[in-house]
Amino acid sequence: MQKEWRLIISDPADAVENMAIDEAIFLLHDEGKNTKTTFRIYNWSTPCVTLGYFQKYPDEVFHKHPIVRRMTGGLTVIHGKDISYSFVTNKNDWEHVYDQSMTYKAVHSVIKNSLETMGISTDFYEEGTKTLKKGYCVQTFFKYDLHSSGKKIVGSSQRRRNKTLLQQGSIHLDGDIDLQSFAHSAKLCIENFFNSKIIFSKLTDQEIKLKNELVETKYRTHQWNKKFK
Repeated sequence: MQKEWRLIISDPADAVENMAIDEAIFLLHDEGKNTKTTFRIYNWSTPCVTLGYFQKYPDEVFHKHPIVRRMTGGLTVIHGKDISYSFVTNKNDWEHVYDQSMTYKAVHSVIKNSLETMGISTDFYEEGTKTLKKGYCVQTFFKYDLHSSGKKIVGSSQRRRNKTLLQQGSIHLDGDIDLQSFAHSAKLCIENFFNSKIIFSKLTDQEIKLKNELVETKYRTHQWNKKFK
């Protein structure tokens, strides 16, 4: 029997809002208050920078854009015209919750197939880690990242709590990608790859309430964003 998963297509938002939404979905899923595995596809209302959880806050280099710390790990990502996603699931729906490589490969396969339906070809990076510029996600290649002509296109980062997983990632291409077209293509690819039934959904009232709390108490604060300096 196919499991029913959610797909949320969000309106553009800033870094504070987007990070708070992803965490709200993750926390409520972990608490059992939202039981459906959720993909969210979104973009950015303004250029910004997200830092991996453990990264040091930069002194000056990015101060022309807002800087927000993610709850997932990984490296610095500069956001602008990229399309981003989050994937929240648990052990019941995805048995590889604790296998980072397997999850990267699965979700990146969905993205790869979705892009191919839009005429954009990418390849998996199959080798060990390669760093072109320290600290930057798009300049660091990990196994199962997607690349095209030597340029990294897709990378992701993760956070776990109990048996719940949050994976966040971004798609960086030279040209604009239509978010709605990509999301509808991704819906079919998710269903095929994960053998699931995808329903288009919106944030629940609980998710919105928690998101609003996280915006004010966490993601707008210096205590969080400058946690490591």
